[in-house]
Amino acid sequence: MKRTGTIYLGLIAFLLVAWLLPRLWHVITVEGYRNPFTLYSCVIDDFASVKDFGSRDLILEDSNGKEYGDTVLALFYYRSLIGQGTMPESIKGVPITIDAVEHGRIFFSTETKAVNRDKQNVFLLMESSPARAELEEPEYVFVLQEDGLEIVEVEGKRSDGAMSEAFTSALRDRGFVFPAALVNGTPSDRKSYDEGYLLTDAEGKLFKLKMAEGQPVVDSYPLPEGLVISHIFIAENENRASIAYLTDRENAFWIVSPAGEFVKTEVRIDPTEEELMLVGDIFNYTVQVSGDKGCTYWALDSKTYDCVAKMERSYPEPTKFDLPKYVLPFELSFTSSDNSYVTPRFHSFSWIGLLFDIIVACLVIFLRKK
Repeated sequence: MKRTGTIYLGLIAFLLVAWLLPRLWHVITVEGYRNPFTLYSCVIDDFASVKDFGSRDLILEDSNGKEYGDTVLALFYYRSLIGQGTMPESIKGVPITIDAVEHGRIFFSTETKAVNRDKQNVFLLMESSPARAELEEPEYVFVLQEDGLEIVEVEGKRSDGAMSEAFTSALRDRGFVFPAALVNGTPSDRKSYDEGYLLTDAEGKLFKLKMAEGQPVVDSYPLPEGLVISHIFIAENENRASIAYLTDRENAFWIVSPAGEFVKTEVRIDPTEEELMLVGDIFNYTVQVSGDKGCTYWALDSKTYDCVAKMERSYPEPTKFDLPKYVLPFELSFTSSDNSYVTPRFHSFSWIGLLFDIIVACLVIFLRKK
């Protein structure tokens, strides 16, 4: 009995070391690295990265190391340039106005934690055509079911049978096959307009559902041949240039126009393991995909979405001595940057650490017998 207790105590102590040692070592030896903010510049037709964060004047450099001022990203820092009186009147022969710059601005991002969370079946349903000019807090939610949608009043938590039937029938009339597979939307009253939700049905077809004046509005988007959607993100940009961003089974990034045109880009991303940031202006989109080893940047033409430039930036290799690798066969953690689940995770397996622990264990057993 005593020996069994000793074994359990030793196992618990080993797991604690596998959990705490890597974190303490990281805190002691951490090396700071800041990925420079990078956008594609239509002024120099190259990527421009912020070089100096501490100086009074913003300094950027292109992919060859040549330095510039903030005018190289005039469409991003336009407010500052207007205040300084250095905003160019035209770029590439196109007159630049404040309205045009603000109308062409697009920002979109994804997070692995949001993508990897548990699949939900309850969604807030906003009124897309409110009586007032601004959007209001949702009064209804819809619940996904195997054979339809159930509309529930938020305040009274009462199911509305008539609305449930109306929304279910509206989807079926457009060819929707229940149950729904993917659902994405941003039910917030802080945006300027509401496009509702994008859904894929049991057969993988794409639809848009929203509520206007209390009634369902459904649009269908025929998919190009061979396209199988793996992830879907609704896009509610100010200029309404696109209705959605998609990824397929080959991790290709697609842009869907409001007219239902699907454009496959050269961008590649696995949203479950990589994060995306898209910053657009009237000339180009800069798409940044960040992974564990570095970032890849694509510059897309804002009209055709053709790739005009690409750049890769790898994270610097750590120069610190990796102590856990030499004394532990694996590392234990309970959280991850990829999701919000708290669960034991064993990673960073090391043969060196395993051999070291075997030698230590044999030495301990020998000394105890001695």
